[in-house]
Amino acid sequence: MVIRMTPRWPQQYRSESTVTAWVFTVGGLIALVALTIRATPSLEWLALFALWMTLLWRIALVGLYVGDDGVKVRTIWWSRVVPWSAVAQVWAGPATGHDATAVWISTTTGADVETPIWRRDPSVGHQNRVLLDADTFTRLIADLRARGRDAWRPDDPVAPGR
Repeated sequence: MVIRMTPRWPQQYRSESTVTAWVFTVGGLIALVALTIRATPSLEWLALFALWMTLLWRIALVGLYVGDDGVKVRTIWWSRVVPWSAVAQVWAGPATGHDATAVWISTTTGADVETPIWRRDPSVGHQNRVLLDADTFTRLIADLRARGRDAWRPDDPVAPGR
């Protein structure tokens, strides 16, 4: 058994809506307790509360998490961990369906993973994305590229920075 003394994802690029999520969580719990005191909540109310909490925290935790094991890309609807050994290329490209620039990760299997990290621009404004100033955006890409190259073995068939 391995016990980690440091967080699994020490470097995090995510939205600043965690405080809001906590406020709504506490508010939702108070409402649920009040409902329980007045009457037994129905299964529909409990299911609605569970859905509300799930969506609330999925929204709050949207971002990119960087650690020793790889990169975790988290959106509202899905999460994906890309190990460093599977990172073929990190690049900036157009965000799907938006006039914005996003961080993309190409994997050794040929899949391209769009991250919710966008370069901040005066014309760009979108919910559920993490907007970084140009310098931080550029440093993030350079850091991810360097970490990806560090994870490469000499016998890998795909060269880094292809």
